[in-house]
Amino acid sequence: MWPNVAVLIPTYNRAQIVKRTIDLLRQNLRYEGNLFFYVGCDGIDNTPAVLQGTTVLAQPSGSLGANLNRLIDAAYLNGFEYYVSLDDDHWLMNPLRLGEHVAKLRDDPTAGWIQLLLDAVGDESNDGYRFVAKLDKRHWRLAYDGPDDWPCSFRAHLSTYRYHTAVGRFMEGIPTGRCEVEFNQRAKRMGIAGQLPDVLVPLCAYGFDYWAHVGDSWNKKGL
Repeated sequence: MWPNVAVLIPTYNRAQIVKRTIDLLRQNLRYEGNLFFYVGCDGIDNTPAVLQGTTVLAQPSGSLGANLNRLIDAAYLNGFEYYVSLDDDHWLMNPLRLGEHVAKLRDDPTAGWIQLLLDAVGDESNDGYRFVAKLDKRHWRLAYDGPDDWPCSFRAHLSTYRYHTAVGRFMEGIPTGRCEVEFNQRAKRMGIAGQLPDVLVPLCAYGFDYWAHVGDSWNKKGL
């Protein structure tokens, strides 16, 4: 029995970009179970009208952290414990099979987060991840005490409610960059202390041969 997976996408005034993001996910994200889409619309454009058939949380939140928190809260209240989360401008350009990663999180309580978009391991566009990791069949396990500062990058990833419960909520009311930095610093501290399940990276790392980054999301309010 495959668990339902919620796809969580925070967005800000980019209706056509996020629509294309969802269209490509529906086309290329292959999963044996059901995928349900939740979009956190932190803006005033026509995103809710454009995204017919998608659950849109249209109340302005004012920050990435608040947007992500309400997306996770809404999905969990509707029975979802597994989440694919990504920026609204990350387009999945080739088929990516999600099932083996969901199965890993479902069957292994020591696994809590799997990165699905990397610009490093296995991709010639970067000089490689700086983390120390160990092999676990079809995934690498990141060492929280390794040199990499971004174990929980906000790039496309698969996570669990138990991981978010363990780490705690995203900080609200702070800029996008600070929100991601703070979350990763907290995860590293807690991971080193043995308080978190592991962050995993697929052996076949999904770099920019799978994904396209089409916008400047880092500098946009609410993303």
